[in-house]
Amino acid sequence: FPSGLANLPFLTDLNLGGCNLYGTYPDDLFSLSYLRYLRMPTNALSGNISRFFELPSLEILHVELNRLYGTLPRNDEVDWRMSRIVEFHAVSNSIENGLPSDIFRITTLSQLDVSYNPLGGTLPEIPLSSPMSRLSLSQAEFEGTIPRNWTELSLLLELTLDANSLTGTLPAFTRNSILEILIVDDNQLSGTLCDQLPIVLKEFRAKGNSFSGQICDDVFPPLLEDVVLANNDFFGTLPTSLPSSEALQFVDFSGNSFVGTIPWGLFEIYPMQLLKFDNNMLSGSLPTEVRGLDKISTINLSNNRLSGSVPYFDCPELTKLILGNNSFSGELVLAESITLLRVLDIRNNQLEGELGDSWGGLGYLEEVYLNNNSFSGAFPILRGLQIDFPTRRVILDLATLDASYNQFTSLSGA
Repeated sequence: FPSGLANLPFLTDLNLGGCNLYGTYPDDLFSLSYLRYLRMPTNALSGNISRFFELPSLEILHVELNRLYGTLPRNDEVDWRMSRIVEFHAVSNSIENGLPSDIFRITTLSQLDVSYNPLGGTLPEIPLSSPMSRLSLSQAEFEGTIPRNWTELSLLLELTLDANSLTGTLPAFTRNSILEILIVDDNQLSGTLCDQLPIVLKEFRAKGNSFSGQICDDVFPPLLEDVVLANNDFFGTLPTSLPSSEALQFVDFSGNSFVGTIPWGLFEIYPMQLLKFDNNMLSGSLPTEVRGLDKISTINLSNNRLSGSVPYFDCPELTKLILGNNSFSGELVLAESITLLRVLDIRNNQLEGELGDSWGGLGYLEEVYLNNNSFSGAFPILRGLQIDFPTRRVILDLATLDASYNQFTSLSGA
């Protein structure tokens, strides 16, 4: 750690991020009474986290990715009313012994991120007068419920609570909440999803919980961009409000028990990048053509009860098309535009006919599953696929090719 800080009594801004510093921070750091901005992320510094609250002028503190330890100070250890801290980021250290409610008495604190620390304990209530706008407490060993008064914080924009052991239901947010990001993945939350989410919410992630029941139709707000509800216990039909947001980019409802059809409107939302409904009980058909989704990279609708023909996916950024274990029938026609395709899985359907010549442009394929269909005719030559014709031995640059249990008659070019 740099020495001689005591010789810089009027220093106000110190940035030592990513400097490979190690060892304990020096005591003379805390003699800098005018220091307002202290950034020392991504080092290997050790020492007690509570010491930083001794700096009387400190406003910005970034000490993430270090080896700091100890506990956050309680009321009898610091005069919170005198603190000027606005941002406190201490991700990935070794801070323990819970999150004291006293820290929210700092009248200037608007950003708090102590994710990836073994804090433990329960979540405290936050005064409604708090200016908190971004609160991140991921993977910090919290348990208990989400305090209901958090939903009334008028300035809260981001709330991240994933990978804890939180229980109970998701509190209902007030209609005038300005919350834009809500992440509660991988907890033990339960109950239904019927209370309307904040009207300006853009990202809602709640995978890996125990939510159940039918999702009410008017839950999702019109500005929603990402909604991830995978691996819960939802059932019933998909909410009709889902495709009403023209900003949707990531939709993942996989690993539930949804029935009924997939709204065709989802295949018309231009910003869409990921669409996953695998491992449900969805049925019905899909549009015959899907065009205009120039940004979508992943479509996974496998392990459902879908039928009809496989759409003509004219999606130039598509890298994963996974439709296995359904009841699709008819011929498979691949668009010439999907040259970036890496994974094609259409196993265990009722597809038939010849595969055609469009496969020659698929130069990036890594995994291909065609097994258990009724394809016939010549097996296509794939770029990166070499065939020793005398022995008909297949030499693959592909990682996986499964074309078993079809009715191919020959290898193309043989």
